Amino acid sequence: ELRKHKEMKHSLSYSCDQCDYSATKLADLMSHKRIEHEKARYPCDQCQYDGTEAVMLTKHKESKHGLFRCDQSDYIAKQPQYLKEHKRIKHDGIHYPCDQCDHIATRPGNLKIHKETIHQVVRYECDQCA
Repeated sequence: ELRKHKEMKHSLSYSCDQCDYSATKLADLMSHKRIEHEKARYPCDQCQYDGTEAVMLTKHKESKHGLFRCDQSDYIAKQPQYLKEHKRIKHDGIHYPCDQCDHIATRPGNLKIHKETIHQVVRYECDQCA
């Protein structure tokens, strides 16, 4: 805390030679010059977004254009919920086995459909089939 206080309140100040901006860190001054005076731009190739820093463009693309990468495999999802489901199915080992055969579903809804189509007896007698 003391080091941070001294740095912020009592250290050297770095002044911009093109305006009255000043910073306590040289990196902040360099970033200011690049953004404000050099007009460095990082446009998105998929939409109208135009960032001022490369890291912000990367964050934009990850959140807006589906770069949700699995940290355990090469899977890339377009939506965060797809990545969550991928991890649940492929890496967490959550499966739904059928209690009537060897079938194993990856979702409860798929197990229900399996049971209805494979194991369920016909509820209604068809007058054309009988």
